[in-house]
Amino acid sequence: AIELFQRYMHLPVTGQLDEASIKKMHQKRCGFPDIEEDEDTSEYAVAPTKWNKTSLTYAFENYGDDMTSATQENILARAFSMWSDNSNLTFTLVSDASNADIKIAFVTGTHSNCIYPFDGQGSVLAHAFFPTDGSLHFDDDEDFTDGVATGTNLLAVAVHEIGHILGVGHSSETNSVMNPNYSGYDPNLALHADDINAVSYLYG
Repeated sequence: AIELFQRYMHLPVTGQLDEASIKKMHQKRCGFPDIEEDEDTSEYAVAPTKWNKTSLTYAFENYGDDMTSATQENILARAFSMWSDNSNLTFTLVSDASNADIKIAFVTGTHSNCIYPFDGQGSVLAHAFFPTDGSLHFDDDEDFTDGVATGTNLLAVAVHEIGHILGVGHSSETNSVMNPNYSGYDPNLALHADDINAVSYLYG
């Protein structure tokens, strides 16, 4: 199991629980489980399901405590744009969460009807689910920030989780936005070629 983890994370395959492996295991990450990549693709993995339409709506069920609602809406709009700019998908913010395709919520611990509780600050930052569930949950115990190196960058986490909502799995490519580990604030955050290939494979 250690060797498999090391290969997936592009670490030296020693078979030993060495310092580099332990550090990677303790890195902040997405709560979605890792899945094997399609052997016919490069580094990315895609779900067996996808949305049966290319125009999707999203809504906030509530907002996080760290920023204004307007700032959070702006950040999520930027995150959705990264995917729409590289695919045939469009995303529209609506006010009625009950009828939205994608429902965004900031929650803590055991929450709503979700079977995956959050763990407090650190470790798991957020989780989302493959189509057509549409649930995107951020751990509100995290210190989400925008445009600074401190805290946890909400844009980076949102871009990653939206990938899951679209049907894109985790990637072992270090520079992919779908890599399961949070790598910190990047002022030049953009989709990697593997991310673009994955969403194009699903939606054109």
